[in-house]
Formats: sequence, C-alpha cells, structure tokens
Amino acid sequence: MHPEIKNTVVWMTGATLITGLALWQAQVALTKDRRAAEAAPPPPVRTRHAERTTPERPAGDPLANYLARQEKGLSDREIRWIVDDFKSAGLDLGLRAATREEYLAQRQAQDRWYRDALVDGWCLDAAQAAQVTLKLADLTDLAKADFIEALNAGPRAFQSNGQWFSVTSSELIERLVGFSRRITAEGSASLPWNLCKLPVDESADREVPGDSPLALSRKLLPRPEARGGVVEEARITALSQIHGLHPAQLKLLLLISPTTARDLETWLETANP
Repeated sequence: MHPEIKNTVVWMTGATLITGLALWQAQVALTKDRRAAEAAPPPPVRTRHAERTTPERPAGDPLANYLARQEKGLSDREIRWIVDDFKSAGLDLGLRAATREEYLAQRQAQDRWYRDALVDGWCLDAAQAAQVTLKLADLTDLAKADFIEALNAGPRAFQSNGQWFSVTSSELIERLVGFSRRITAEGSASLPWNLCKLPVDESADREVPGDSPLALSRKLLPRPEARGGVVEEARITALSQIHGLHPAQLKLLLLISPTTARDLETWLETANP
C-alpha cells in the first residue's frame, strides 16, 4: 500500500475511534444526568434517619392536637435533633463580636424558627402561615432600619494595629436579636395573636408578663389545660421536664432562653454516655 494512502487510512481509523469514544462518553453522561434528574433528591443531612420524618400538619381541633402531642412527649433523640437544628441555624450565638450583616441574618433566622414553631403548635394553615411570615418580615424591616440608624449615629469605627473596630452597645444588639425582649414588650406586635387570626378563638386574658422562660414559652401556644389538661409551669432543672413538652414549646423555649441549648446538651450527654 502506498505510504500516503496508508497514513490516510490510519488517520481516519484513529479519528473514527476518537469520535466513537467521545460519543460513548457523551451517552454515558446523558444517561447519568437523566437518572440523577429522575431520582428523588436526598433528604437533608440531619434528616437521613428513618425515624425523622417531617410531620404533616394535623387537621381538626388544634387544642386536641396540641394535647395529644404533648402527652406523647419528646424522646432524647428528638430533643437532640431540635437542639442541633437550633445551633445549626446560629440561634445560640447570642451577643458576640459580629458584623451588622451577621446580626441581621440572626434576626431573620429567628423569624423563620419562630414561624415554624407557631405553625407546628397552632396547626396554622398555609394562609395563616403566610400572614405570619409577612408580618414578621415587616417587623424585622422596622427593626433593621432602627438598628442601622443607631449604628450610624454611634461612635465611628477606629483602627488599631492595622485592624478596624466598631463599638456597638449591647443594648442596641439586644433590641434587634433579643427574642425574649421582643415578645415581653408591652403591646408586642410579635405575639402570635397579633401576627394572624389564630384557629382557636380564646377570650381569656393573653397578657404576657416577664415570667420564667418555660412559662413564657407555654403562653405563646394553645392552652388545652382550659379543657381539663394540666400544664406545670416551672423552671427547668432536669431533662425529664423536657420530655413532657410539645416540640413547638421546646423550640420557643430555646428562642427565649438560648443558653438552655447548652444545658440540654450536657444533660443528654450525661443520660446517654
């Protein structure tokens, strides 16, 4: 065979093989993409347990539903999940050296946590949940404007050893991310009955005094004790008290008293070495 013809044949054969390989790889990639698209997305990392399913919003009487879940109580594992989620959301950080953006993000995380606790505890429907979300967002916008205005009116940032520092009073930060302060303020717009029309019409006095965190968290939720149930409102001194709470009350308790998360971790480690 003539050398030029031979070289041409070899080149064409090689090109054909390369093209075929490329087409095969493309087909494999398309198949993988199609399978990935058809597959159900994996659950979040913290919910990759058969026991941890997302509870559906129960229908019927919110008071009866609340009492039933309270009577069921919380296991150590469920308590751990709630505490882990609380910390993952950055809600246990409290006052610290942080930027204004970090504090504003903390306020928004509080709103999400609070909304979810109210939806769970009061069995709110989609419309009620949306109303809570909008009102909390409006309140946070007002708090954000006040926070930034106060920052701008405060001491100017200063430089030391090549680093810039800004002095912000703890009072100012507390007004933004102090959840207990938000809901105990006189006429607070953040109270559940001021955020939406609740599914239960309760004419009982809803005044919220500056009580213990446990008692305060209880007063933000339905009150089945009005129908014969008994709820003990006392300071938390043992993990056994948490076992008898509705999940929404524990979530609210952590918002009101973030240091409780650390106490619960200690008790859980002692109970489950």
